[in-house]
Amino acid sequence: METAFEGVNKVFHCAALISFNPGDYNILKKTNIEGTANIVNLCISKNIEKLCYVSTIGTIGRSLDGSSANEETEWTDQDVNVYALTKYRAEMEVWRGSQEGLETVIINPGVILGPGFWGTGSGAFFTTAQKGYSYYPPGGTGFVTVHDVVTIMTDLMDSTLKNERYIVVAENLKFKKTLDMIAKPLGKRIPNKELKYWQLQIGRFFDWIFDLFTDKGRSITKNTITSLYQRDAYDNSKIKKALNFTFSPLEPTIQLCCEKFKEESPPS
Repeated sequence: METAFEGVNKVFHCAALISFNPGDYNILKKTNIEGTANIVNLCISKNIEKLCYVSTIGTIGRSLDGSSANEETEWTDQDVNVYALTKYRAEMEVWRGSQEGLETVIINPGVILGPGFWGTGSGAFFTTAQKGYSYYPPGGTGFVTVHDVVTIMTDLMDSTLKNERYIVVAENLKFKKTLDMIAKPLGKRIPNKELKYWQLQIGRFFDWIFDLFTDKGRSITKNTITSLYQRDAYDNSKIKKALNFTFSPLEPTIQLCCEKFKEESPPS
């Protein structure tokens, strides 16, 4: 990677492996933790001016009293998926760099909404809504548009702000509302039945059986169920104040994603 750093003075580190399958921990560790350590070391050795690291709200602690979590909410590894675990440890590498003189900023975006990748990440919401399921998960989380994420990253790098982390979430939404907002433009059925805990546990059991015989990896784990059942809310006031930033509404981006999804995906 040394060649890529030649003639560079600022670095945006956006790359990561995303998987919630515990069986992928070793490759997640190598990519997300060791890969970030390599980036930090190269930034230091090449005298890079500033590093922007894209993390996740999965490394933000959960509020215990029902209030919105912020950058200072204590994080623990209890009920944390392997992806968030490796991203948290990657953040520690970035903080190490800051202690060695490298200027850094970390952003912790929620679910990033944008078109183009329908099989993974936020694209799975559109693929799921297209199937017209009756059921929806009971929890919720923070969402943000890809445009806002990129704007905040560039604004932070152009600013004098350094050695800070920022939650990047436009709205905290229940999964039900998110799927409703997607299903309508797609012309699909609005989900109206909440998934029960016992249903998710049955799904987890059959997912384990499927993985046992196919070795294709787990998709429903204990931590997955916890995240689907918990409604997490995040406080975005720090980044709004730091950059005097106003987040974009989610609905226009969701409508754009639906239009692109219909253009690029065959009808179900």
